[in-house]
Amino acid sequence: MESQLAELHLEGSAQKDWESFRDIVYTTAEQLLGYPIRNQQDWFEENDDEIQALLAEKHRLHRAYQGDPSSAAKKSAFTSVRRCVKSKLRKMQDSWLSAKAEEIQAYVDRPKTQSGSIKLSMLFMVLGLQEPHLL
Repeated sequence: MESQLAELHLEGSAQKDWESFRDIVYTTAEQLLGYPIRNQQDWFEENDDEIQALLAEKHRLHRAYQGDPSSAAKKSAFTSVRRCVKSKLRKMQDSWLSAKAEEIQAYVDRPKTQSGSIKLSMLFMVLGLQEPHLL
């Protein structure tokens, strides 16, 4: 960052100088720190390929309908697929949430975890969340 700042040439315009400085700081931070990694589990991560296929079909039909808005057949096909995609996505999410709830319940029902704080810790562990620190 020091070498990049040393090469920074001030142009006399506060806006341009600020943008140059901001860009240097941003790229340096990105190179050194990278991007944060999410530890939380999401229902769509496990179904990503299937979701992408569903959305691609929906987008394809939407583009066809937008290209010819007077076509009743294209509108009907698009609305049918949109309804189907919505339904399938809800089913995927519901099944993932049900499985996650069963997993959490299995941790809570363990004989070793009769203490409330241990149950809470297990819950946060299963969900992949950071446990809140109590004062």
